[in-house]
Amino acid sequence: MKNILLLRFSSRKHGNCWIASDLLIKGMACNGVQVESVTVPSLSLKSCIGCFGCNNGELKCVMNDDLESLKEKLIIADAIILVAPCFIFSAPSSMKAIMDRMAAWALHEIETGGKRRLGISISMAGATGEWHSMQRSLPSLFLKLMNCEVAFLKTYENVGIKGEILLNPAALQEIETVAESIKLTLLGESAKFPSGHEDERLSYCPSCGNDSFRIIERKTFVCSVCGKAQKATAFSTRPIESMDKFSPSGAKGHSALIGGKIASGFAASEEIARRLDTYLTTGAIVTSEYHPQTEMETQAEIEWTEEGLDEFHRVVPKAFQSFVKKAVERKAIEQGVNIITAELFLEIKKASGN
Repeated sequence: MKNILLLRFSSRKHGNCWIASDLLIKGMACNGVQVESVTVPSLSLKSCIGCFGCNNGELKCVMNDDLESLKEKLIIADAIILVAPCFIFSAPSSMKAIMDRMAAWALHEIETGGKRRLGISISMAGATGEWHSMQRSLPSLFLKLMNCEVAFLKTYENVGIKGEILLNPAALQEIETVAESIKLTLLGESAKFPSGHEDERLSYCPSCGNDSFRIIERKTFVCSVCGKAQKATAFSTRPIESMDKFSPSGAKGHSALIGGKIASGFAASEEIARRLDTYLTTGAIVTSEYHPQTEMETQAEIEWTEEGLDEFHRVVPKAFQSFVKKAVERKAIEQGVNIITAELFLEIKKASGN
């Protein structure tokens, strides 16, 4: 049985997103395919507060709401479909909120070769052109973060009034074609998706469908979502060697970056605390340069108790453990301690702000 998760980011009944979702569900219905539809605005979903609590052994957000039940649906999904309206140039903020709070888990899944999925995005915009100029970016980012192969990503224009999509039979027929292609693809049959480009004059990333690029020297266009690059020539663009943020190696690079930041937080915790105390008590800013200590070799000098290691492995994500372990051992040596217990580890961790 193949599982499809359709996420609708509008709660307006009989609106354009509702109609598109209904067409998709009807078109995908068959033996061997199970479709679940979730109306995202009906969920209790808090915004990320940047506490880094998700960087724990379970890679799980520490806030309690409907996010974990949504994650369970995403985990089993073989295909993810996003149907979203355009709010002020871009997709609803709830889409970004889900990504913010699931990113640690999602990037770990990519890094460790997790499940690949089919990704589809259909958006509805009341305006045209530059008035929905960032609409493709968030859905593209969402799908790549959820380890999707993006097969169709399109924004339908001039459909702001409730039910206005019904005035565009060609768009409705195309959505039905997308539904059929999703079904055939999941069942292992040959399928061709329609073009996901609403404006052929624009450039679209061939990997994720995003249309926002960073332009660097020598006319190189780098996708702002997935990092794939293309070189502009006199008549076209051609792919060049570039980074894919959402490949296992790209996600591993991100883990190394975050792990290094966590480790530097342990090393600088006392200096940060001192400068913060100065600022809070006097209002003055310490202007002297901070120079991190030279890394010291610690492996032969430090021991961990069994309980200490168990607690360390429980609360620190595997991808960060090599960085954090060295940082904790350096901090223990600074304190004149050569045996790290669970209590000491948690004390050092708390003092670091992590």
